[in-house]
Amino acid sequence: MDGCQSIAGSRELSLSNGGKVMISLGMPTLLKEGDSSYRCWYQISGLNEEESGRVVGGDALQSLQLALIKVGAILYTCPEWRNNLLSWNGDRDLGFPLPESLRDLQP
Repeated sequence: MDGCQSIAGSRELSLSNGGKVMISLGMPTLLKEGDSSYRCWYQISGLNEEESGRVVGGDALQSLQLALIKVGAILYTCPEWRNNLLSWNGDRDLGFPLPESLRDLQP
């Protein structure tokens, strides 16, 4: 994971064709010395398009929460999920939170 020294957690999702989608979140890290903001990196591999990036929060927990929400927004709007090809332990609920504006997508 680019720019990340350690992994906070990961999850493996399944595609109906037997493929796997891997989600990894980095440990929140201080944005810069003397600042109270933290960044958290995320990476999604195994979809048609690999996604990675970072989110910034006011503290470590907020950055981790925002990363989880960002990953949820990506997954619940990707073609693989919309076409019923993506699951977690056989369930369409992938276990990631969504922002208020997308909550109607969550199963």
